[in-house]
Amino acid sequence: MAAGEVKGTVKEDAEMDAVAQDLKWLTPSVPVRGKELKALSAAEIKKLGFNFWWPKTMKPPFLDKKETAKLLTAVERKLR
Repeated sequence: MAAGEVKGTVKEDAEMDAVAQDLKWLTPSVPVRGKELKALSAAEIKKLGFNFWWPKTMKPPFLDKKETAKLLTAVERKLR
């Protein structure tokens, strides 16, 4: 699990047919392709008071700053 803050403007990569933005990582570890991915389970997140809709594995939750800080604290504890 990782979280980041989007920085800068959208950059196009014609070779990869993609767009990207710079990111400031907010979690202590950054995901690396081929390495084990650590995560909080849905149950762990629900204990924090969040109740997301879980059918999709990749979706951006929209959180305010207080909610983001609460979730990041839990992630940091899990990743240490």
